[in-house]
Amino acid sequence: MTEGVFLNKLYLIKIGEIALKGGNRKFFEKRMKKNIKLSLKDVKCTVSGSRGRYFIDAPQDCSARVEAVLSRTFGIKGYSEVSRIEKNIDELIEESVRLARQNIANGEGLRFKIQSRR
Repeated sequence: MTEGVFLNKLYLIKIGEIALKGGNRKFFEKRMKKNIKLSLKDVKCTVSGSRGRYFIDAPQDCSARVEAVLSRTFGIKGYSEVSRIEKNIDELIEESVRLARQNIANGEGLRFKIQSRR
């Protein structure tokens, strides 16, 4: 991954109470996904994922609109902007340094989190 301007932002959606619905979980997650797509019908974005792990890939210039929709959609507990990288340590280091520099330049703090899923 090279440093520079990215055209899209990727968000990880953290679901809340809809995961507790037992046998209806699939229905509620499908409905949540549909609600997001309907709310963002004017934004060229993709909503992907399943079984409690959802992503939205949207144009960077629409980030305020996407974040407004995510903050008020039923079933969403939270969301985070995330980076997708290849599975190698060099790319992890490169992306970490890029994000740290970006945060320092924007005055957003000196701490961040790396979380992986096997």
